[in-house]
Amino acid sequence: GSVVVIEPRSRNVLALVGGYAARSGFNRATQAIRQPGSAFKPIVYARAIQSRRFTPASLVVDAPAVYDEWKPRNYEQWNYQGAVRLREALARSINMVAIRVIEDLGVRDVAEFARQDGITTKLEEDMALALGASGVKPIELTNAYATFAAGGRWAPTRLVTRIISPDGANLPLQPLEPARDVMTPAEAYVMTSMLRSVVTSGTGRPALRLERAVAGKTG
Repeated sequence: GSVVVIEPRSRNVLALVGGYAARSGFNRATQAIRQPGSAFKPIVYARAIQSRRFTPASLVVDAPAVYDEWKPRNYEQWNYQGAVRLREALARSINMVAIRVIEDLGVRDVAEFARQDGITTKLEEDMALALGASGVKPIELTNAYATFAAGGRWAPTRLVTRIISPDGANLPLQPLEPARDVMTPAEAYVMTSMLRSVVTSGTGRPALRLERAVAGKTG
């Protein structure tokens, strides 16, 4: 497993766990490429909100569908709800709604948005991208979420804030990639509100035990 904790304003990495071995040489937090599963869905919905073709109240059909030879299903394979609002679909992590949204937007469009949001790992541009079938690095996905919390502004993570030489002098740091606006503050606010619903009424309800404001997504 791995853990990445980022402070959204500064993008300083506050905590990083790359594995339990003391000298493995492989950091799962920064090097592992793993399928994010449903934790990728906020990327899809963020692009949907940004496109102005969807709002949290938009109705999308939750029903079975077949794409060539691929027949995606909800986690609860027997349960389909018909027309579902986007906010509820994210809160309950409904697969078929995410697939229909990416079908409407276009896979390439969503993949490009993910790259703007800091996902540098090569993404497989097919419909399964909506369900997080294409691998990403944990630190990249965490920083993509931090973009929502930072009002839509992406910035690179910072693992090192100062380097001091033996004589006490501050050494120059390697320049970081410039920050960029991925979403407007209003779009990021809407997305954060939807992620809040995941915790208050969806699959992330156990996080309420933290007794603080939490927005997020299960995966």
